[in-house]
Amino acid sequence: MAAAHARIAELEEALHLANLTASQPQNRTGDRTEALVRAKITELGLEATRPFPDYGVDLEVRRPGRETPVVRLQVKGRGAEQTNKKYRWFQIRTTSAQRKKAVAAGHDVTDTWRQKVALCDFFVLVALRLEECWVMPQAQVLEIGEANRLVYGNRAGSLRGEVAELDLDIAPEGELLTERYDAYRNAFHLIEAALAAQG
Repeated sequence: MAAAHARIAELEEALHLANLTASQPQNRTGDRTEALVRAKITELGLEATRPFPDYGVDLEVRRPGRETPVVRLQVKGRGAEQTNKKYRWFQIRTTSAQRKKAVAAGHDVTDTWRQKVALCDFFVLVALRLEECWVMPQAQVLEIGEANRLVYGNRAGSLRGEVAELDLDIAPEGELLTERYDAYRNAFHLIEAALAAQG
């Protein structure tokens, strides 16, 4: 089973690399940031693979040669060139189907993004221009999303549940989020610790 899983991951990676040249600029940022995160994980002596089938998580991290335990990552990237000069502003986007499912389950449409966060153990927010990777556990992503509602919550996309902002350069309560969450900057050791805690 492990060999089959590894072979599927290899084939999926080869297909992904073959499609890189056709990517749009935003997709290229995603490819670059995911590759950077994979390299950081490899430096820890761990492996990061894309799950197959895809279930809404970018990478699964585990010890080499083991199926479990697994730490699930979502990678969000911000390109080096931004016309608004905001290099730590990330977003969680939702689909129409996800919003309909959330509402059918009794949730407010503006909380749909929370279900995407629940799929992952960590979000890794990569600011390419600043060479920063913010390794955020699920609880901190939820806090940051709520703090951003104070600033961006009345935007049309937010009100329709289409997007949740994760801008780290805001200070909705008088303290910059970059200062409040500084311990998570480039904190890949947290992923290793999460694996160790699972056994």
